[in-house]
Amino acid sequence: LCVIGYIAVTNMIKLTDIRRNLDINLFFMLVLALAVGKAIYNSGLADQMADYLISLTKNNTILVMISLYVITNLISMFVTNAAAVAVTFPIALAAATDLGAENFKPFILTIAYAASAEFMTPFGYQTNLMVYGPGGYKFKDYIRIGFPLSLLYLTATIVILKLVFGY
Repeated sequence: LCVIGYIAVTNMIKLTDIRRNLDINLFFMLVLALAVGKAIYNSGLADQMADYLISLTKNNTILVMISLYVITNLISMFVTNAAAVAVTFPIALAAATDLGAENFKPFILTIAYAASAEFMTPFGYQTNLMVYGPGGYKFKDYIRIGFPLSLLYLTATIVILKLVFGY
């Protein structure tokens, strides 16, 4: 918001152009997602969810990362990928901390990749939605093709992060 104000004050772009080109619904969705993420962190819910995830996976880092991936991917089916990351970021951070991870990057990358890999619905990604009607696709087509693709992407993500970061 400060950047937009700066751009308008310095006459880099006209205020009317900003109003016309700014997707206000997307803007508010992102702001609200960040607020929800902050509330999850401040309320202690992130710690509770991370503790539950860790106990469920019996302190297995790979299973925790797979769980974070699946949760983020499921959320991104219904909201934007940025909103999904905003909601799951505090949980991933708390899980990494609880596991005693020296490097939080693999946990953050896990949720980032998961949020960007929503192939099972036409709603999770703009291009999917753009071809849904004109291509004559059915909802089940996305599940039929998207589910195996999602499993492949999940596996590749976890294996590559394991090789790169060696957690």
